[in-house]
Amino acid sequence: MIIDDELDVRKDAYLKILQHENSFDLEFIHSWKEMDKIDNVFVHAYLVDVILDNWRIDNLGPVFERIGKNQPIILVSRNLSAIKEDKNLMSKLSHVIDSQVRQFMAWSEFADDSNLIKLDNAGATCYRITAELDKFYKRSPFKPDPNEPLNIIHISDLQFGDPNEDKGTFFSEHVIANTLRARNISPHFLAITGDISFSGRPAEYSFALKWLESFLEELWPDKDYNDRILLVPGNHDVNLRFCAADYYEYSFEEKKLSSLPLDKAGNDQCEYGLSPFRDFAYKLTGDLNWLLADKNLCWISEKFLHLGLRFFHLNSTAFISFQNPDVPQIADSALQTILKLRPKVEDENLLCNIAISHHGPPDAGSEEKTFTNWGNIGNFFELKKMDVLIHGHGHAWRTRYLQQGSYTNKMIIVMAPSTHINKKKRPGNERRGFNLITLKRKDNLVRKIEVMPFEMDAAGAWDRPGVKKASMIPPKFNKE
Repeated sequence: MIIDDELDVRKDAYLKILQHENSFDLEFIHSWKEMDKIDNVFVHAYLVDVILDNWRIDNLGPVFERIGKNQPIILVSRNLSAIKEDKNLMSKLSHVIDSQVRQFMAWSEFADDSNLIKLDNAGATCYRITAELDKFYKRSPFKPDPNEPLNIIHISDLQFGDPNEDKGTFFSEHVIANTLRARNISPHFLAITGDISFSGRPAEYSFALKWLESFLEELWPDKDYNDRILLVPGNHDVNLRFCAADYYEYSFEEKKLSSLPLDKAGNDQCEYGLSPFRDFAYKLTGDLNWLLADKNLCWISEKFLHLGLRFFHLNSTAFISFQNPDVPQIADSALQTILKLRPKVEDENLLCNIAISHHGPPDAGSEEKTFTNWGNIGNFFELKKMDVLIHGHGHAWRTRYLQQGSYTNKMIIVMAPSTHINKKKRPGNERRGFNLITLKRKDNLVRKIEVMPFEMDAAGAWDRPGVKKASMIPPKFNKE
């Protein structure tokens, strides 16, 4: 939204610059009488003229009060150097300039004296503003065409350090990348749904990091891919040795460890069970959430709202401990926190919501360990209108619909088999493999979701025999 008292002079320049390559949709406020638009129109940012003397306003305080505290602001001045030399004006501005103000730009950066815009300058200025808004909203700079399908490569249960690793895994990263290249498939995201290590030991993560860095170079040579890695821990990623520290005490006098009775053992050390995983995840993705988030390790990634996507990172290992090594559960407190969050978009209902977890929902006839608080999780999915759940843990491929509730009975559930462990750890005749999840979009909105499973051996990968590509139209669009 542009707030300027001389729009009759500058409106064309705003249009040429801020609509460069269709970057922004613009709303204008021409006079103080139109300020009610602030309350009635959703916008992502405000661009405000510093001096609104035609409106008889010599202080931006009233404007900032109307704008509120939720959106970023770009300040623009006709003569930036003169503004900085005006001590009286700078004193007034100092009372309103805060973290919301992302840039303080001179009008000469928008237009020369003849109001003619050079295309190169327009693009550079538009890029600067876009970059500032990306920082404010913690948004990824990744911006594909609004109608480009987005491909998610889904792998799971690598379990580095497992003595049952398949001998054919040595070239797995090359097999997957070569298969995608041969089919002219460009990956946009990599989802890893847990069990990266076998026992949560730092050495296992060191090996996993080297393998994944090699894999990422195969998928995205010479590209910045870190923020496109979707990751959650699995039950094998919890270091139970660290958790066991709660059941021992150290005697400084005797210089030895001694066990504690169960009724005297606490759970202070248990949260360190995921410390090696957190360190690994931060090194792989650069996402500070892995270091700063609380022990629940659940959050929403809103980096890709501009693509119509919202990812829910759900940690199903928060209650695993030395005494209870297999308790799949997503903390109720984490679900409550996420439910209270409001996305920074105009219409939340148009987003494609994708949950990522290691464990999946209950399945009739399955022997998998599943969530002990599934009732709350299922209701959470219903309330957040979840479209997809991507998970692992079962070491097998499965795609199905969740039969629960009026919305989630159209929610697609996707499980990937292991990429690395041998047939002793895989059910039946299940092969190693991965999934390709394609989000077909129109105008930055996901209109269709397709899932294609691939089986693999030491030298190649192929479509899973006898399986058709699973597809669904999100319920929000199934009436079109």
